[in-house]
Amino acid sequence: KSHGQIYAEMLGVAPGKPHLPRERASERFAEAFAHRNELAEHGPVVGLNTGAGGRWQSKALPVQRVADLVLSLSQTLDGHVTFLLLGGPDEAARNAAILESVGRLARIVDAGTQNPLLDFAALVSRCDVLLTSDSLALHVGVARDVRTVAFFAPTSAAEIDLYGRGEKVVSTAPDACSYRADADTSTLTVERLSAALLRQIELARP
Repeated sequence: KSHGQIYAEMLGVAPGKPHLPRERASERFAEAFAHRNELAEHGPVVGLNTGAGGRWQSKALPVQRVADLVLSLSQTLDGHVTFLLLGGPDEAARNAAILESVGRLARIVDAGTQNPLLDFAALVSRCDVLLTSDSLALHVGVARDVRTVAFFAPTSAAEIDLYGRGEKVVSTAPDACSYRADADTSTLTVERLSAALLRQIELARP
């Protein structure tokens, strides 16, 4: 059961879908950022929130796998895609490493890692598709109706409801959903993630 279903049953209320209200100043910030970086002028925008803070490091994708995914997807789409690199303060170093690994081989825009919550949400809303770990960005994407590809290794994919707006890529390793900080993420491959993203891009931009 999803968290939402569990809580609805506990409280005796009808299940609902999360909603995150928009704040005018944050929307203006995101609009200016998108204009300044020509965010939507080079094909679909794919948000990358591939870190996961400090508690479960295995929620995150390895930096090199993210870079390989970016390059693979960009090649498949003939360069007609923009990647928006997202994260919080804990992701500053890894995001810098992703940027360095990708270099000029794909169009990738750094959104920074110090954005206030509603500014961050407004940036997520600018994405056609969001690739995210089981983290804050996942819940923001769901609440803002952004098509989402969520990947899971140490935590439970069953507890998350995407409300028909995306798909889950779940570890098939023996320690999947073990809540181990060092859970095996090797089955969250570039091929599986790329295929899911391409399906969601097609649905987001028919």
